Amino acid sequence: MEQRNQWVDIAKGIGILLVVYGHVARGIFNAGLPFEDEQLYQAIDSVLYSFHMPLFFFLSGLFFVASLDKRGPIGLIGNKLDTLLYPYLIWGLLQTVIQVVLSSYTNAKLSWSGLLSVLWEPPAHFWFLYTLFAVNLVCIPLYKAVPRAAYGGLAAGLLLLFIYRGAFGTAFPVWHVMTYIGFFALGAYFQTITGWMQKHLRLLAPLAIVTFLASQWTFHFEAGLLYTTVSRWLLLALALASVFGTIALCMVLARTGRFGFLAWLGTLSMEIYLLHVLTGSGTRIVLHKVFHVESVPLHLAVGMLTGVLVPIAVFRLLDRFGIDFLLQPRDGWRFSRLLGAAGRTSPKTAATSSRLPS
Repeated sequence: MEQRNQWVDIAKGIGILLVVYGHVARGIFNAGLPFEDEQLYQAIDSVLYSFHMPLFFFLSGLFFVASLDKRGPIGLIGNKLDTLLYPYLIWGLLQTVIQVVLSSYTNAKLSWSGLLSVLWEPPAHFWFLYTLFAVNLVCIPLYKAVPRAAYGGLAAGLLLLFIYRGAFGTAFPVWHVMTYIGFFALGAYFQTITGWMQKHLRLLAPLAIVTFLASQWTFHFEAGLLYTTVSRWLLLALALASVFGTIALCMVLARTGRFGFLAWLGTLSMEIYLLHVLTGSGTRIVLHKVFHVESVPLHLAVGMLTGVLVPIAVFRLLDRFGIDFLLQPRDGWRFSRLLGAAGRTSPKTAATSSRLPS
């Protein structure tokens, strides 16, 4: 199995908790449940959405170059078909079917006619897997053509697409690729300087963390701004400060050796990501429709617990009963094997590595 620094898993653990909270909270809000302080909810929501998806694209880019070197372009495409597109199709279709069946109870009103649209229009949170696959496809030829010494410049150039993405239209997935490809490229570049940051962590970590917290506090709670209402330059600066502050924090936490739970969640982030919307929404529906619970704190607490723990339990059961093909295709049907790259990683590694793909 690829060796990964624990700070990366901690970052993924924190990131997936933020994702679950964001979707649970938005589901509660959209269902019309009474928030005591709606302005506070909107501020917290804006904090999360100002950086948590840039963080995931950054983390996904960390090991891109090493994977490209190891597998080659065709092998890497096969690997991403196995780890991104395959679970996207399986679980995107499954979630859509369930939402159609339960549409009278959910916030999203879907019909059977929309089932085929999963092929070009991802349902709900599945846009991330679709977009990440597209980002990998775009970056493969780029990184084969650009010398390693220019990776920093490439990342800076691609980050500018975040500012000027409107010039490419708003169609999916072009808009999303333009929005996040720069953070992915920044992750690919950062891997080359990780050792330097670790070496100077005592100096850099306090600076990065304070910048992160101060910028978020000033932006959201002093100025009263939201990520949807400001210039893209300001939003890019806020996202970068937050990503680097989170990374520095995770490096510090990893050195303490006391946050194994977060690292464990990080290794299970794919399982949680695939199922948390179904379990979190199901929890809200049961609490609200069956037990008539309107307490938002209780909804948040129970929704978070079920959104994190139930997906883990479900995939453990699927694995125990030999239904692990719902996460990745079985060995003989892997795209990486069909494309001639099966011999590069052992079947056991591919079957057990279920982290949010990088």
